[in-house]
Amino acid sequence: MEPWVVWVVAAVVLVIAEATTTAFVAIYFGFAALVTAIAALAGLPVALQLVVFGVVSVGSMAFTRPALRRAVGRTSGIRTGVDAMQGRIGVVVRPIAELEPGQVKVGGETWTARSYYDGESIAAGSRVEVVRVEGVTALVIPAPSPHENETREASDG
Repeated sequence: MEPWVVWVVAAVVLVIAEATTTAFVAIYFGFAALVTAIAALAGLPVALQLVVFGVVSVGSMAFTRPALRRAVGRTSGIRTGVDAMQGRIGVVVRPIAELEPGQVKVGGETWTARSYYDGESIAAGSRVEVVRVEGVTALVIPAPSPHENETREASDG
């Protein structure tokens, strides 16, 4: 098999790998493999092809990645995924026991949940607030009812 074909196949595999991850790293190696395929077509020996691959992959990463990370950091003010769970209100659908996780429904999704405070049980049907997420487990605390203030004000008056 011709060396340029190997580099093109490597480039395709790396671009596909990039499409399935969020790391934004494999694209640099895919680009470098494509440039190296051109170098192989030009007749460069394999040793120089490896040098071209290394220089292009590291060089392109060094020049573009910091600027891209800064640009993405500026526009990512919206919390998504697990980060967006913090502060959300849910309902316990399977009781949370002292040493046994339960389940909560938050925004239409069911999550494994534990009490944020060790040893605290929370009954099914209780409203909870997500404090944080560890792995795939939501750590929750009891949340007040939205009508609790109205009830308190009516009994005070």
